[in-house]
Amino acid sequence: MAGAVTASAAGGGAVPHAGHDLGARGLGRARPFGANWKGETWTYLLWLAVFHVLNHQSYHRGQVTMQLRLLGFEPPQVDFLVAHDMGFRL
Repeated sequence: MAGAVTASAAGGGAVPHAGHDLGARGLGRARPFGANWKGETWTYLLWLAVFHVLNHQSYHRGQVTMQLRLLGFEPPQVDFLVAHDMGFRL
């Protein structure tokens, strides 16, 4: 089912997938997330939360890279595929 699109049940658009279970039991399910100091909670599709985490770590990775360069250091190579090619395994 390559190229199929599953519409989200709780808003947030559609999720492209290749036959994976992205419906109500997979990444397409709505999940409540945390409570802040006011007791507010948010509900997002799981795929949106995963995307947010990956995107947000990129932001901080850029901050650290810039700070190291400003201090005169060359940041280390931290790309996962480069680490994999060098023998790192999960």
